[in-house]
Amino acid sequence: SEDVACLNETIQFYNASSQDNSAFWDFGDGSTSIDFSPIHIFSTTGNFEVLLVMENDFGCKDSTTQTIYITEIPQPFFQLNTHEGCAPLEVDVTNQTTGYGVTFFWYFSNGISSMEVNPEPVLFDQGINDTTYQITLGVVNLCGASYYQDSVLVHASPVANFGISPESNCTP
Repeated sequence: SEDVACLNETIQFYNASSQDNSAFWDFGDGSTSIDFSPIHIFSTTGNFEVLLVMENDFGCKDSTTQTIYITEIPQPFFQLNTHEGCAPLEVDVTNQTTGYGVTFFWYFSNGISSMEVNPEPVLFDQGINDTTYQITLGVVNLCGASYYQDSVLVHASPVANFGISPESNCTP
């Protein structure tokens, strides 16, 4: 399994080596420590190879490395194929969210919701008047949650209808 932590989060490194040895840590980001079980904060995202070197009083050494992936709160974003049209209006949503281990929550304010990465096209019906529908994308991962919102304006379509009234002065 991959070791993952969040940007600017305090990470406790646990040293399972013999306690009567000295420790040297290289966190792969230019920082080091000689604490036996240090804490560290990564200030950039990416993969970091963490090195632990243990040394006893006789100068005998052993080392091990482990890669840790540092990620951040996902950045939600989506594009719509249209922002306005006549009812019924079908809208395609293109998800362009970036992030690691993201869960998606779509709310279309027309009674439809989805947890898909890329939801199916959404149909917006007309109201009595022109109606603005809010589309909200909520994203969450181990680092936190974030939201992005856009809207669609659906114009009420006219209702065509007619009747006839025969002239009453005609005789059969």
